[in-house]
This record gives sequence, structure tokens and C-alpha cells, in this order.
Amino acid sequence: MAKTKRTPKGIDAGFAYNPGKAYMNPNTVPPLPAGYAAVLEARGLTWPTGVVTVTPRKPPPRKLTTADLLPSDADADTCARQFCNAFIH
Repeated sequence: MAKTKRTPKGIDAGFAYNPGKAYMNPNTVPPLPAGYAAVLEARGLTWPTGVVTVTPRKPPPRKLTTADLLPSDADADTCARQFCNAFIH
């Protein structure tokens, strides 16, 4: 149930609440009082086992060359374009 807090007329709620939580509250399923283990037990199920997690490989680091460096007087558009191109190519 939502908690109501009175504020004087013209005063914003400010930092007295979490706006994201307040926005999502009507659409959020409340936590299970007994936890997920009780639900699995009631259904005759067990926690899954044998789940394999895979850590993606990171690309090896590469050395920067002088061609990768921007001149100190480069404008913001040039900097942004070169930055984005590093991820595309």
C-alpha cells in the first residue's frame, strides 16, 4: 500500500521520496513473503542446477598511435565522431 505524506501547499516533495519507485509502484509485483524457495517447494520443484555461466572474452588491449590522438584544438564534433568511430571500426 502506498504511503501518503502531507506537504504544505506549494511545497514540492523534493528528496523525500524515490520518483522511480513511486512511478513503478502500481506496476510492481510485491515480494513473496515466504521467498521463492517456498513457491518451488509448493510446486514440487527444486532450484535449477547445472547452469553454466559464460564470461565473454574481452578484446586484447591495443596501443594507441599518434594517429589516434586528437589535436588540442579539435572541436567537439570532431572529438565525438572520432570517439564513436572507435567502436564502429
